[in-house]
Amino acid sequence: MKVFLHAGFHKTATTSIQRLLRANAHLAPEGYGFYTRRNCPVLDTLNPWLRAHHQLPCKVTRAQLRSRLAGLRAWIAAQGCEVAVISYENLLGPLPDQRAHTGVYRSGNAHLKLIAEAFRDDDPEFFFSTRDTDSWIRSLHGHRLRSRGMRMSHKDFAALPKFRNLDWNRLVAELTEGLSARHSSGSLEQDLAMRLGPGSAFIAQIDPEGDWSGKWSPVAKLNTGLGERAMAFAAQPWTRWLPGYVRGRMITLLDNRIREQG
Repeated sequence: MKVFLHAGFHKTATTSIQRLLRANAHLAPEGYGFYTRRNCPVLDTLNPWLRAHHQLPCKVTRAQLRSRLAGLRAWIAAQGCEVAVISYENLLGPLPDQRAHTGVYRSGNAHLKLIAEAFRDDDPEFFFSTRDTDSWIRSLHGHRLRSRGMRMSHKDFAALPKFRNLDWNRLVAELTEGLSARHSSGSLEQDLAMRLGPGSAFIAQIDPEGDWSGKWSPVAKLNTGLGERAMAFAAQPWTRWLPGYVRGRMITLLDNRIREQG
């Protein structure tokens, strides 16, 4: 079995990439399997231990993560596919947060090594999707506003050293240090200039000649970013006195209502 893994990054149209894989899977040659959390239930059992190992890297969480990865490999092998394509952005760990003392993906390298070890007999190849740094940081900040009601302003969030000095090539090099498996990356902006849109570079890694992906159809890119009016509401000083959950809920409801109104 041959394995391709789209391991991240978060907020780089990963959901759109996964929709592209599921929508066109039936047009791939026999023997190809495409797996996301929507059609691979084992990924959901893996996520809690990815988080646990991120928060507390020790022998116990490492052993549990190894066990879950072995279960994932066994489940995919049982599907009978010759080429497995996995897309799951949480493989690197949770969404980057505002804590200044942590790296962007501090457990990412350890996770990738464990994943490569689990799939060592399957010639694993990793792929990382990136995007314009400023828009990525804005998307991260918007997500934190909605999900946690984060009080930090976008300006202060973007000024954190780990984001201010972000370089995708350097980050990929750090995450893949000591990793024997092959890897590549592609930007969202480059993908948007291609026929299939988000996911074009990843598919090109799997089918470089376009022998079968040439028949694929693009899917609409989901716009999940927080709108300007909701961002302006979140920037009002009085909202920062609200409990985080309440603030996040108000921001989400406002953004949803604005989207519904067009």
